[in-house]
Amino acid sequence: MKTYKLPVTLVIMTLLVQLLATNFSYIDSAGYVHEPGFFTVPLGIFVISGSIVRIVWLLLKPRVKKSLNR
Repeated sequence: MKTYKLPVTLVIMTLLVQLLATNFSYIDSAGYVHEPGFFTVPLGIFVISGSIVRIVWLLLKPRVKKSLNR
């Protein structure tokens, strides 16, 4: 489980940042939406995608090594 510690931590932290960023958005009297944490959306997608790729890599790595050693 130690190898999955970083990707899982990154996913949890990204989800928490996304939740916090959306809590501070508001609509002003003219009807405009103000989202001060909007920049975290692409950053969060990038980090979650990287974490998922890392988890898949860690899951498939032993199988690939095993099939190459045959």
